Amino acid sequence: MLITSLGFHRGYPMFRVSIDPYDAIRVTVGVPQQRPGSGDCGVFVLKIIEYLCSGSPFNFGPHDGLTLRQKIDVSMLKDQIV
Repeated sequence: MLITSLGFHRGYPMFRVSIDPYDAIRVTVGVPQQRPGSGDCGVFVLKIIEYLCSGSPFNFGPHDGLTLRQKIDVSMLKDQIV
């Protein structure tokens, strides 16, 4: 959806994006934000997706980047992430 809204696909037709038959949701209120310049955006995206998929309330915030990274590391080491 973001790639489509930014028009990214116009310059790269091989990257055309379709979400059919999936529903797209946009959540902006109550979503944890990483600290500016922290480099935690990918970690936050992964965890927000995880929490949205599981229906769990967000229980992390801007200063939890390192903890979130460590949890992802442990999950990968335990082979819980494919």
